[in-house]
Amino acid sequence: MKKSFKSILKTQLLSAVLLIVTVFALQSCGSDMKSKLEKVAKDINTKLPMELGNGIKWTKAEVVSEKTFRYVYTLENISAADIDTTQLKKQQTPAMLEAIKTQPSLKEFRDNDVTMQYDYNDKTGKYAYQIIITPEMYKK
Repeated sequence: MKKSFKSILKTQLLSAVLLIVTVFALQSCGSDMKSKLEKVAKDINTKLPMELGNGIKWTKAEVVSEKTFRYVYTLENISAADIDTTQLKKQQTPAMLEAIKTQPSLKEFRDNDVTMQYDYNDKTGKYAYQIIITPEMYKK
């Protein structure tokens, strides 16, 4: 399971990065950040749901607040009761943080202090866990 979630994480990050790069390349520079994020979410959602492999489906992207962007995933083969959220967060957070810090395509998010929130639901749609990466975390 450990190996599986590492490959899932890589796939998730790559998918998110590719979509964000495409969308931000099309954005006008004059818009405020929330408007840009809303446009990004709207464009991404036209491509969702997206199967990411290993039982993960990217189901939605949305703007939570002025500078918070949420990714919503479904763990298609797992019940919330069967998930060790502490272990998953411990495994996923450092890799997500590193990708956010280093991906050139996420520069616009970093430069504008966007918080990235990753929500995971189980196979029934029940909330399972959440990982939040804040500007304070990725600017260290």
